[in-house]
Amino acid sequence: MGKAVRQFHSELEAVFEFLRYSEDKEALKVKMTEHKGKYEELSNQAKVLLMQLSGIDALPDIGEEEFKKGEFSMCKAFADMKEEGKIEGKIEGKIEGRAEEIVESGYEFNLSETDILERLQKKLDIS
Repeated sequence: MGKAVRQFHSELEAVFEFLRYSEDKEALKVKMTEHKGKYEELSNQAKVLLMQLSGIDALPDIGEEEFKKGEFSMCKAFADMKEEGKIEGKIEGKIEGRAEEIVESGYEFNLSETDILERLQKKLDIS
């Protein structure tokens, strides 16, 4: 097998592995840690393909041009995505906390579940 074919096979394997585990962030973290070298050695084209197939259209701290050209570290990109996930988790935790407070207050004031639901939707700006 020629070098180009081996590289193509290796890169496709990394892309499919990333896509397979993209919904399970913990499993993806394990795979990227186990195969760190494989992800760091991806060509710029493979990185761009991976981002497009994953539906990722930007990464924090990576400029638009660098992103479009695949000129970034996959490990750094994953670390940024992980950090972004932590921020989203904190926001979700705060929203859940507010929701619980609203529901508890609603029950304390003997509001109907419909009224409580309406208050939740209004206060949390959700449908």
